[in-house]
Amino acid sequence: GLLVIADLYQLFTVVLNMKESVYKTIKSRILLLGYQPGDPISENTLAKEFGLSRSPLREILLKLEWEQLVKSVPQTGRIVSEINFEQMMNVYRVRLMIEPLVGMLAAEYRTNDHLKQLKELTSECRKLADRKNIPAIVKISFRFRDVLHEAAGNKELTFVSEYLNNLTHRVFYLVAAKGEWREEVRLLGDEIAHVLTALKKKNPEEAAQLRQEALEFYINRIKHMF
Repeated sequence: GLLVIADLYQLFTVVLNMKESVYKTIKSRILLLGYQPGDPISENTLAKEFGLSRSPLREILLKLEWEQLVKSVPQTGRIVSEINFEQMMNVYRVRLMIEPLVGMLAAEYRTNDHLKQLKELTSECRKLADRKNIPAIVKISFRFRDVLHEAAGNKELTFVSEYLNNLTHRVFYLVAAKGEWREEVRLLGDEIAHVLTALKKKNPEEAAQLRQEALEFYINRIKHMF
């Protein structure tokens, strides 16, 4: 009896891990524009690709729908959500209230390991200047966000910040693709480096101001680009 329970538990764990892996893969494709806005999302195609039954796959798509990255269209099915710039501006306005708090808490509770990670990210970012690699710069931006969330140590704040950040990240991708490459690399590298300096000094006010100024600058760039 115990062996059967152990086997079932192991199987359950494998299925859960697989679901999480598939969820992250599909989400990454959406955020990195591997799936373009408006692209159809076929349950059958994804089920065959990942070897999942339709029931767990449907749960994954419902989660992405809740995150507003996928949407259901009557008589069409699910598609990748379009990028609505008016909605994005509204999201950025909310992020202007949230991200300074992330910076503030990160400066208060950061560890030496967080500083090390930010230093490494700055270096990685600078190295991209000579070769255009948009997925790479987007991933560095993701990791920058993750380090700040980890340093801030507030799960509820991280949940809200990640949700809002994911809604706007495809815009970041489009801006990086449209802008002058070396300038894009410099801007992100400088942003990380300046935040690193504030965190080294354990200066919450400076870190909060930097996060706010970075977003305000970015909002103005989007308005001029689109």
